[in-house]
Amino acid sequence: VYTVIGTNAGPSDAYNVVFEDLWPGGFQRGTINAPGGNVTIQTDGFFVRYAVLPAGQSVSFTVSYTVPACLLDCEECN
Repeated sequence: VYTVIGTNAGPSDAYNVVFEDLWPGGFQRGTINAPGGNVTIQTDGFFVRYAVLPAGQSVSFTVSYTVPACLLDCEECN
């Protein structure tokens, strides 16, 4: 499970905030839990949109994946 945190340092509110990421190759998609966000899942990735992120505030969401067994013993990390 990965946690993504976005913070608006201000001084103004941010509108139409979008987080985007690609699904890691070979990983099995899990779930996205984005309270207050609008999640769009695509074949190769996903978007999480927030209508407004007030100045001085943060949002967070989690993304889960299943790592293929063949990658568990490898020394590469993301």
